Amino acid sequence: MFTSLTTHNLHFHEDASIYCCASKNNMLATGGGDSVIRIWQLDYINPKKEFNYYTALNSPLKIHYLHSLIGHSKTINSLEFSDEFLVSCSDSGEVFLWPICEFKEGKCYKIKGNENDEAISVLINDQLIYVGMKSGKLLIYEFSFKNIPKESQENSFINTLLDDTFLPDMSLLREKDEKKRAKITLLPQQDSFSVKLIKSLKLHSDSISGMCINQNHKILFTQSKDKSVKVFDLLSNKLINTIQINKLKLQPNLLNQHFKEELKLDFSDRSFFKRCICIDDKLYLTNVTLCKKNVLISLGYPYKNICEVVGNFNWPVQKVFKIKNCLVVCTNKSIFLVDEKSEMFGSVGYGSMTDGCLVNDGVIFTNTDGFVYSMMI
Repeated sequence: MFTSLTTHNLHFHEDASIYCCASKNNMLATGGGDSVIRIWQLDYINPKKEFNYYTALNSPLKIHYLHSLIGHSKTINSLEFSDEFLVSCSDSGEVFLWPICEFKEGKCYKIKGNENDEAISVLINDQLIYVGMKSGKLLIYEFSFKNIPKESQENSFINTLLDDTFLPDMSLLREKDEKKRAKITLLPQQDSFSVKLIKSLKLHSDSISGMCINQNHKILFTQSKDKSVKVFDLLSNKLINTIQINKLKLQPNLLNQHFKEELKLDFSDRSFFKRCICIDDKLYLTNVTLCKKNVLISLGYPYKNICEVVGNFNWPVQKVFKIKNCLVVCTNKSIFLVDEKSEMFGSVGYGSMTDGCLVNDGVIFTNTDGFVYSMMI
């Protein structure tokens, strides 16, 4: 099904690691250790029928630089697009809302300021923003506009390419970023825009390192380093369940053929982010170990019992996607395709995988080595 695996060996964030990414249509946002968000255009051209490995120079997926969004003062941890906005959070605790139609001007709205608590994960759902903090707090903000920007975002970035090169000269880009940092446009909280903190909950005893939403049942899940997952009802804004990973029970069946000892689940401590995700009404939990072996587990509604165990893998699972009938499982160092004929692509990247996102014809992954990796159909 996949026809290419590309190492996009460009300087996405100078010499800094990339910790998060998000996509919308043919636009990609990356967040780096340099405290900058960069916006890129994706063009998929001339896909081949046979599988092959590529670099940025000959890849069928071309990544072009568009904009730098500057305002955060520390590492960017999480990004997410909505129809009109990109929301971001960072180690400084800041949360910014960036109108897509104003990327070129670098304008943003401040949802949350700099505090002594790192913002690790962020989600946007309609007019609500959910922020998972290092302290274990879940913060819920509500924002509103009297006049939401009405410019069409679908193609607003298509004609802003500098030229046919993949990336402008990095020394010029760095100089431009520094000048822009000094004059960042932080849009004032005027009558047209308002934001308020509507809920602050101490859900976990340690960092909330991953969150996801099941839109079918209006449920928010928070995955934490304290080895628990909280189930939060979005309609009532109340906690409805706590999943303790080490208390989940497994049916013996076929697992006993692979594990002779007692079946024990736990969260791995080998990865900072724990990015859970909902797919087809299932909740997939990453960074899980079964008898100290790396696995991926899923829970079916109402999310009290395990319905699937996939693995074992060579490294902790970082991210999982589903394309057609294939599960794409990204570990720290490898990419696995799990279907009727499972495949592994080992030693992907020079560092560790940190995040990933679906694009129109495949999947993009980010890495601490500062590069982006793609698998395209």
